Amino acid sequence: MKTLVGDEVLGNLKTSQFDAKKGGFNVLNVSDEMIVSNGGYTKFWETFNEPWLMQAINRGDDIWAASNPLELNLLFKDLSLIPVNSLKTPEALANYLKNLSDPAVLNQITLFGKETQTSAKSGYIYNTTTKMFVK
Repeated sequence: MKTLVGDEVLGNLKTSQFDAKKGGFNVLNVSDEMIVSNGGYTKFWETFNEPWLMQAINRGDDIWAASNPLELNLLFKDLSLIPVNSLKTPEALANYLKNLSDPAVLNQITLFGKETQTSAKSGYIYNTTTKMFVK
């Protein structure tokens, strides 16, 4: 993402208005000032990330992943409650996240974990070849 939205391509342009373009892609890249003025980082998911992701899901977009969701330490702050050995495939991970209701585990989910869970609940599966969440 740094290459795409950083100094090298877009000149460090930060905005939440990277709307979808037919044949293109959209990016959520919000300025620190906008985040702070809208409740801070604790409200980032509800204010920016979830609405942006739901718009992409509602359009049926394929969703590129900058990180690999099978690296479970990126989805959860603590893996001690996670059945790591059962989550070796994208299908197993999606099924686990769709049905996840344990408050102790939900308390350990990261922002990327929320994105992955929301995608899974919406019928998306991570494709390890294309590095995209697809329906």
